[in-house]
Amino acid sequence: MDNIPGPMTIEVKPNEKELVFDELEAYKKVIPKVDWEKVFAETAAKTGETAEEHRRRVK
Repeated sequence: MDNIPGPMTIEVKPNEKELVFDELEAYKKVIPKVDWEKVFAETAAKTGETAEEHRRRVK
């Protein structure tokens, strides 16, 4: 969840590119002192995903 109010959908027509937001990179830029790779890996482990699967899912 991103805590941004509003609908969670956007219409993407067949010839349009889907918008992608790299949440991990945003966290790294805003709060660089935190080891976000470790945080994402720990969160992924709780859900049974690999760190890369989790990262792709939150993009």
